[in-house]
Amino acid sequence: MTETTIILTLGATTVSSTTTLNMEGIMDRIKIADIDNERYYQVPISFFTNPYYRELSSDTKFTYAILKNRLTLSARNNWIDDNGEVYIFFARKNIASILNTTVRTVARIISQLKEYNLIDVVQQGRGLPAKIYVKKLKPNTNASRNDFIESNNEQEDEIKEEKQVKEKSKTENKQQEYFSIFWASYPKKVGKGAAEKSWKKIKPTKDLLEKMLNAIETAKQSMQWNKDNGQYIPNPATWLNQKRWEDEIIIDNKYSNKSKNSNNMPSAMTTAQKALDLLEQMGG
Repeated sequence: MTETTIILTLGATTVSSTTTLNMEGIMDRIKIADIDNERYYQVPISFFTNPYYRELSSDTKFTYAILKNRLTLSARNNWIDDNGEVYIFFARKNIASILNTTVRTVARIISQLKEYNLIDVVQQGRGLPAKIYVKKLKPNTNASRNDFIESNNEQEDEIKEEKQVKEKSKTENKQQEYFSIFWASYPKKVGKGAAEKSWKKIKPTKDLLEKMLNAIETAKQSMQWNKDNGQYIPNPATWLNQKRWEDEIIIDNKYSNKSKNSNNMPSAMTTAQKALDLLEQMGG
């Protein structure tokens, strides 16, 4: 918002007024320089669907659109012959400028337009510019009603693809939730990125996750995981890659069912039970 002072002088009287203008709104108004942003060359869809025009170059298709757009100027200037047919004037150098190409390239484009019966060029002679008649496109004899109506198979494929995307997203989210539970339960918090990478390769089911959690809680009661302040606990990624949940763990009664062990780890099964309860709540 900008405050603007307006001063109005009427004879010997001066009136001053301060008003607030929304300059941001004013800046959004379309100016003369913006007009071309709202104008478009229209390229016929038939150029891409009609087999007759399959070999037509992209430059030629676009040039046809440029020439056809010129017809509005012809109508304003009354460039209409005795048969009521509209013609245009368009120097090749001007077309080249629009296409950012050479006049020689435009000459090839004009030749292709004539070859495909998309324009007629009539020379007037006596130094006068040639008249260019833009012509209608050939009907697509191969067109059918089915070209404009999606088949049931296409709709079914789209629905199936959309469902697959949703299922994939749901699976990825579920695996992320599973990994979060595993990570919360595992006592050694190192190499999380490597562990996530290993997790994605395994893609554990709910049953496998439960087996992992139980194995972790059992291992927390072993001599190996408690010795020297947990120095021999494998890194999470290593534990996953080696399928250590399948190990046969020997529980050491010294560390079994204690509220706190030498590693300050939760008592056996406490963390796993919380994680499994959370899993049940998630409907996993």
